[in-house]
Amino acid sequence: MTSPDPFTDPVFTSRLQKLLPLLGSGQSGEAEAARRKLLEHLAQHHLSMHDLSQRLQTGAPRAQFSQSAREESLERQLSVARAAKEEASGEARRLGQYLQAMQMEMEQGRHDAGAILQAQGRTRALAVTGWLAAIFCLGLAVFVPKVDVPPPRTVNTDRNFATEGPPTLQADSPADHMTAGQRQGTTAVQDTPIRLGPSDSASIRAFLNIGEHVVILQQTRIGPQTWLLIRSASGTGWARGGDVLR
Repeated sequence: MTSPDPFTDPVFTSRLQKLLPLLGSGQSGEAEAARRKLLEHLAQHHLSMHDLSQRLQTGAPRAQFSQSAREESLERQLSVARAAKEEASGEARRLGQYLQAMQMEMEQGRHDAGAILQAQGRTRALAVTGWLAAIFCLGLAVFVPKVDVPPPRTVNTDRNFATEGPPTLQADSPADHMTAGQRQGTTAVQDTPIRLGPSDSASIRAFLNIGEHVVILQQTRIGPQTWLLIRSASGTGWARGGDVLR
């Protein structure tokens, strides 16, 4: 059986046409490598360089060379298509990165806007709280009754009645009208507040100086606090138990 002519094989001729131009390369290393590969390629088909030269002298089938030219053209077109594909892929990747960056910027913008709105809400809350506190203080100043503090009593200690004339009538001491069950006490705090009721929120009717004598009419305990109903020269009212010495 006759072996087929390798010069009619498109794969053989295509490989041959790639290696032959490299034999004339100006780089000795590249030309030598092409020569070795060419010898190996020919040896695979039991050919030598002499067979190749004779075949080239007689002329290879034009159909095969024209087919190889078409293959090279197709390979060039395929290379161009691959390059265009790679360029499109790169552009798509750049576009994706740009869209991702824009999305991150939008997320950051929404976060910043939320922080600004939250800060504005806190500022408005503080402003409203300040206004409410101011209105409350103004209401206290307008509607809470003022306590009239009696002027301090002056006591005439001059005993020279002959030159100054007869003494003036002095107020009675609370101890002069004590009854059974009542006790005598002395204020232990300067400006002791006397209230209308046994509570720190009750209105103040008078203030007593330290050391003033009072009469304890009643004692009661409200929660943790002890209150005393006392009678003084300024009237009757309630005082804290710790403000009066008994």
